[in-house]
Amino acid sequence: MAMTCLETIQAYALRSVGIGERLLPRDDFTLCQHFTLIGSGLIWNVYFGVLALLFGFFLANALALANFLSNHASVEKVYYPGLSHHETHEIACKQMAYFGGMLSFELKGGIEAARKCINKLTIATLAPTLGDVNTLIMHPFTMSHRNVPIDVREKFGISAGLIRVSVGIESEEDLIHDFRQSLCD
Repeated sequence: MAMTCLETIQAYALRSVGIGERLLPRDDFTLCQHFTLIGSGLIWNVYFGVLALLFGFFLANALALANFLSNHASVEKVYYPGLSHHETHEIACKQMAYFGGMLSFELKGGIEAARKCINKLTIATLAPTLGDVNTLIMHPFTMSHRNVPIDVREKFGISAGLIRVSVGIESEEDLIHDFRQSLCD
């Protein structure tokens, strides 16, 4: 049985940040009161609980998108340490508990393939900087590294087909669908 948003926050988020079994009240009205109580006395357990919930969406979506992209015929390579076949996966497992919401992937077909993909995306937004609750994408070759000589860009793996993604908290299914339709001819 699917959990409501409130039940998800109650059952998952607060436990995720080590608050144990203490849960929020069971109705939306009381939950709203908890969010608005005592101006400077912000309810930190709710705040951090929601952050933990959002972080969980980032992590799950990033891994799902990385898995999808790594199996797509149009994708040359996926850079995400959470993938078991990634060259730094073992090191990442020793250094971190989670692999984050950032990933990059290289498309076969270079800059034209990257432009087609970026232009077809409807959920992910092209942005000059990454980091938001919404999925953002960047084409480093023509954006952040456009003033770096091409031979230097390519030496450091910044190919014309490289797309960087800051994965957001949208529905996993919607994200996969968006990237799938953007990679189709």
